Amino acid sequence: MCKLVSPNQVSFVPGRQISDNILIAQEVLHRFHRARGKTEYVAWKIDLSKAYDRFKWSFIEQTLAEVGIGETPLQLIMSCVKNVSYKFILNGELTESFKPQRGVRQGDPLSPYLFVLCMEKLSHIIAARVLKKEWKAVRAARSGHLISHLFFADDLILFGEASAQQAMVLKNSLEEFCELFGQQVNFEKSLLYISANTKSGLVDQIELTCGATRSADMRNYLGVPLVQGRVTKATYKGLLVLRGVGFSGVEPDPMRGVGISSIWGDDMIVRTGWNIKKLLQALLPEAVKQIISIHVDVEGNLPDTCIWGPTLNGVFSVKTAYELSVRFNEVPGSPWNFIWNLKIPPRVKCSLGFSLKKRS
Repeated sequence: MCKLVSPNQVSFVPGRQISDNILIAQEVLHRFHRARGKTEYVAWKIDLSKAYDRFKWSFIEQTLAEVGIGETPLQLIMSCVKNVSYKFILNGELTESFKPQRGVRQGDPLSPYLFVLCMEKLSHIIAARVLKKEWKAVRAARSGHLISHLFFADDLILFGEASAQQAMVLKNSLEEFCELFGQQVNFEKSLLYISANTKSGLVDQIELTCGATRSADMRNYLGVPLVQGRVTKATYKGLLVLRGVGFSGVEPDPMRGVGISSIWGDDMIVRTGWNIKKLLQALLPEAVKQIISIHVDVEGNLPDTCIWGPTLNGVFSVKTAYELSVRFNEVPGSPWNFIWNLKIPPRVKCSLGFSLKKRS
């Protein structure tokens, strides 16, 4: 799967986590928020309606053949997909069984992998248009790499310049894929985030073209828990992604986090050691004290190594990460009030609350 699926997809691929794409999206939207030039930007968060139920079987078979799966295993997989029947309970009685003509079963361990492979087709469509410079992708930092799209299971975000022409390119690419895949966009759950300086007339055009409403702040839909996953460096076409760096204790704006450009693109380490000024802009003072206590080999005598200090073997553990986050975020009074007042999505608050309750 790692060889077949592009880095834009993180769900159901070994070694990847959804927090990778959340952090990238946060950084891109942060760039939009701070944009002061003539170019404006748009992010289109798209919800696919009943994605698993609308799978075209012919498209699944075509995709598996393009991947290079042999005829015998391909037919075996397709028989698993097609060999299903359903019955309805109507007025307390079962109807006659019938066979569907499309879709895959939710809960079937095979279904997520088929979904990811088929979604890769959209990634190819977008990549081709970016290569032809029809689709003007964006950057999280000036020297960063182009980012055109990110996938989150059955949701996705498309990035581009805010113009009527670009909105049409985004829409046409999506429609081409939906026609192949048999998908439909749930416009009620889809959102647009457009740079603040964009003229109202252009905003209206983009909204009309995409069929979605502009969100006041789509960043609120991309919150992450205080600690996620292990701290590693992963390559996204040369773009370094930090896993496990949360948004805890930073200013109320959920965009102010430690992400891609904040660590690797903003000179956190200078010739003399840690850049304390930069660290204080991104982290709590307590965290900065912990960081600057670590010796930095600025002379380059030691090879770069990724380790997790709180454990004896240097391997990340959720337990030690949680203990660190609690230590960095000690707030007087009830911890519950602290959690409920965080500007993060409700589902994340519930996860944190459950973790606290389980621990106590």
